[in-house]
Amino acid sequence: MKITQGILKITSTKEVARNTLLLTFEILAENFQFMAGQFVSMKFGAKAWRAYSIASSPDNSELELVVRLVENGVASQKFSNAQIGDSFDFKGPFGHFMLSNHQTSGLIFCATGTGIAPFKGMIQQESKSISPRTMTLLYGGRDSKDLAYLSEISHWAPHLKVHLGLSQITNKEKDILIQNFPQFQIHPTRITEILHSQVLPSLSHPDSEFYLCGNGYMVKSIQAILHEASIPNEQIFFERFN
Repeated sequence: MKITQGILKITSTKEVARNTLLLTFEILAENFQFMAGQFVSMKFGAKAWRAYSIASSPDNSELELVVRLVENGVASQKFSNAQIGDSFDFKGPFGHFMLSNHQTSGLIFCATGTGIAPFKGMIQQESKSISPRTMTLLYGGRDSKDLAYLSEISHWAPHLKVHLGLSQITNKEKDILIQNFPQFQIHPTRITEILHSQVLPSLSHPDSEFYLCGNGYMVKSIQAILHEASIPNEQIFFERFN
């Protein structure tokens, strides 16, 4: 994809998880195109640039970003006080974290926190293909307040299997989630354990590809589990967030 420079103008902003904002932008740039999974770089001040995975699908006319707010962060301070109509310089798209062209039977996505962002576009893109592959999403956090898009995930693709790994969830919260989201499987543990004890033992498609996105510790841990299970490197794709 050609690298484009332009302006992103905020059209909406809302809190979607703990210390996490969902920002939607009007794209003021000529011929900006991207693939699901890529990211843009945004400018803050004179020299500071920050990278953000694109959450929206390529056929969306607006750009959607999921941003985690960090204390004293240059970008976080700007976004915390952002108003509709505020504009930011940007360039992109960048990155190679995209769905492969391999003829595989299944896709398994593993995310923590804002690592869910690129998977929204990927899942929506795959669901619109002529022959969508089976898809499974493992999404983790301490509790449900760490998870963005919770009420939307089931609408991204028909028959999407969803496992939520919540390591600090209370029994009361688990019961509420089961009642509100009966289509999800709720686990009081990390997604690494869900992958190791449930997903891999019941894997019906040995050629399935694994896409990992989130904090570095999670990505490395899942890579180790997949290697131990003899999953080839060419079936593992990842993006680590600092």
